[in-house]
Amino acid sequence: EELVRRCVEVLGFLAQRGHMDSRLLGLVWRASLDKHETVKQAVYGALADLSAHLPLPLLDELYAYIQSIPFAEYTAHTLTLLRGFAVGGISSAHNPLKEERRWYGLAELWQLMADAAPVSAELRSAAASVLA
Repeated sequence: EELVRRCVEVLGFLAQRGHMDSRLLGLVWRASLDKHETVKQAVYGALADLSAHLPLPLLDELYAYIQSIPFAEYTAHTLTLLRGFAVGGISSAHNPLKEERRWYGLAELWQLMADAAPVSAELRSAAASVLA
């Protein structure tokens, strides 16, 4: 967990300089798989922070990783990742304007609010708060 937190600045530096690539993004993502919630939280925080600096292909790749998480496995940390990614990705200078704009995460947040979503009432309410 501490290692991930310390790597955030290095990863941010690489992303801002255009040196973050698919391999490295995949490595960071895999660091969250099958780990304790505190490690996931640290990795998710790093990914959310990075999203504002990633080029469009890496934003799309990170979005695909996030979309691969079934709603039934969502936790408060996953929702925080989705929110941070949505804010960073939508506001990114790399996200095209007008009709080509990508509205990262909004469809998922909308789906999480639905009564049929396999999430707790607490997560459903939190998703609604993100969109409010």
